Amino acid sequence: MEEIGPEENYVTRDWKSAGVEAESAFYTQALLQLTDEYCKKRRCLECRIGCKLISLGKILKSENELMLEP
Repeated sequence: MEEIGPEENYVTRDWKSAGVEAESAFYTQALLQLTDEYCKKRRCLECRIGCKLISLGKILKSENELMLEP
């Protein structure tokens, strides 16, 4: 998977706009997993990347744009 180029989808575009760019399909899959396990569940403070983005003052998505689990 490290030899295959990264996927292009809304998740990877969101990460790219936050300053995190996937280098290969391997990294794309990792970002998708992080999104499902942390971002969608609002577990930002449990994620090193989430904490870093927050500490940098990054404006991510507004609450109504997020696909959050109940």
